[in-house]
Amino acid sequence: MPQEADGPADELALRPLVLRRLPERMAVAVRSRGGNEEEMRRKCYICRARIPPLKEMVSSLLSCRAHKQQLEFNNDTSSERYHGVCQSLKQVEKEVGKDWDGVTVLEDGRKPAVVMPDYIHNAAIGVAPNQFSNGSMPIEQKIG
Repeated sequence: MPQEADGPADELALRPLVLRRLPERMAVAVRSRGGNEEEMRRKCYICRARIPPLKEMVSSLLSCRAHKQQLEFNNDTSSERYHGVCQSLKQVEKEVGKDWDGVTVLEDGRKPAVVMPDYIHNAAIGVAPNQFSNGSMPIEQKIG
């Protein structure tokens, strides 16, 4: 029969055996699987295959890389902004993982994709309202 923990010392001794960050149904004994806690969080609890990153994590990784590359292109490598981008890139790369294949992503079915309207994109990049790429006229000109 298994013994129950007699006090706080016994509970602390058992604590490293179970991953605390996973849900109850996914908790796995670290020592029995032969891996550390960081490795086990990124693996499937059934087949031990690596879980791919979320689509949002990949987009933030690509965004950080592009921002860093743009700052390097502008020769702005000594600014605080560049160092902040490097720190955020390091954090995102840590979350995504070093062994990511660059292709496989995990779809999050709970959140629908957000589509940015064309007029917001055009305003952000500085396109004048009468220079639409699809040749359509603005609504104000059609009505008036």
